[in-house]
Amino acid sequence: MTHHILRLPAVKESTGLSRSTLYLRIAHGVFTHPVGLGGRAVGWPASEVAALNAARIAGKPDADIRSWWRNWKRPARLWRRTGNAMCKRRPSYKMVKIHRSYTVEEGARLLGTHKNTVRAWVKAGLPICDSKRPMLILGRDLAAYLQERRTKNKRPCQPGEIYCVRCRAPKQPAGDMAEYQPITEQLGKLEGICPDCDLMIYRRASMAKLAEIRGILDITFAGAQRQVNESNEPIVNSALG
Repeated sequence: MTHHILRLPAVKESTGLSRSTLYLRIAHGVFTHPVGLGGRAVGWPASEVAALNAARIAGKPDADIRSWWRNWKRPARLWRRTGNAMCKRRPSYKMVKIHRSYTVEEGARLLGTHKNTVRAWVKAGLPICDSKRPMLILGRDLAAYLQERRTKNKRPCQPGEIYCVRCRAPKQPAGDMAEYQPITEQLGKLEGICPDCDLMIYRRASMAKLAEIRGILDITFAGAQRQVNESNEPIVNSALG
């Protein structure tokens, strides 16, 4: 079976949707995610676009399309949908008491990790009191080691980047596009798609600093949600007495 990949202009022509509406539907789970083509280029499988167009022509509601898409098994994405993306919380240096010492077992129990992990830290440079048994680690050395380890692994986002939890690295959203979803009057979040793993990526942003962090991103703004008092239809559970 031959697979064809459509780029963004072809998808827009096929669906009749604008770029912002297309990515909004991806965010809401009613349109297929793009696949990476190398670098920052992405495309959409033509068969999936055709199937979604057929569902729209048949008049299926968004709920049915969303349910169908969740059960869709794209081979390259099957593991991403069924795998466990959550991992155990990383050890926190704030839990360590700096004025006491720990054995390997005590340190592992305190931090909720395996004792072999603590031994691996020692081999990687965590200082110990001496070479005698049991192995003792000063609390201040353990806290400093964990803090340095966490600082070294931090990957701050540059302007135009959003951190991807799965890739564990800042990424520039696919198509250099993102959508701003307001949370409060001053605060909101940027939503985009990771060009490598095709998952949604998010970054908190305030309206005051949006110009500083947007970089080269083409940002669209979501419309305000409709309020209850703006509806012309009566509320079902209201007292009309």
